[in-house]
Amino acid sequence: MTRLIVDGRERADEWDHLAGGQAPGGRSFTVDVERWLGQRGDLVAHAGRTGRLLGVRLAIDDDPMRLAEDVGLFALIVIKVPSSADGRFFSIAARLREHLRYRHELRVTGDVAPDQLSFMRRCGIDAFEVGDHVDAERFIRRYRRFYQSSGPLTTRDNLIPLARRRVRSGNTAPFEDRRRRRREAGEPQRAVDTYRPVQ
Repeated sequence: MTRLIVDGRERADEWDHLAGGQAPGGRSFTVDVERWLGQRGDLVAHAGRTGRLLGVRLAIDDDPMRLAEDVGLFALIVIKVPSSADGRFFSIAARLREHLRYRHELRVTGDVAPDQLSFMRRCGIDAFEVGDHVDAERFIRRYRRFYQSSGPLTTRDNLIPLARRRVRSGNTAPFEDRRRRRREAGEPQRAVDTYRPVQ
C-alpha cells in the first residue's frame, strides 16, 4: 500500500493510472509516455468530452524533452523511481521545471527516500508517493521542518526554502538581528549579510 504526500500533508490519490490499453474511467488519468505519443489525439479528445484532467508517467530512462510540445496539457507528471540511488530522476524533474517550464503537480513514486527530500524539493518535486518501507509520518515531519507552504503548489515560490522567501517578501527581521549582533560584537561582515535574492 502506498501513501501520497502533497505539500506536507497526506492526500488521497484522485487519479487513475492506466496500464497497457486500459480505457479511461470516470476520473482524471495518467498514461505512460509511449501511449501518450501514440494516442495523443484520442486522449485529448476524451479529456475534452469528459472534463477530466490529463497526466503522464515517466520512467527513469525517458527523455522529458519528448514532451516539450505537450507539457502544458498535463495537470500531473509522475516520475517512477526504481531506486533512490539512481539520481536521474532529479535531472528529469529539473528539466521539466527549468527547461520546459512545467508548473503543475510533479510527483515521484517508487523508492522514495526521506533523506533525499531537500534535493527533491530543490528540483521542483512537490508530491511524493511512498511505500510501506517508508515511515510516512517521519517524512511529513521532515517536510514541515524545512518547508512552509505560501500558496498554490503551482507557484514558483513554493519551491523556495522558507528563509529565502522571508527575504523576498521583505520579512528580514531574523537576518537583520544577526547582522546587528555581529556589528555589536565587532565581527567582520559576512557574504550572507549582503545577500539579496534575484528579483
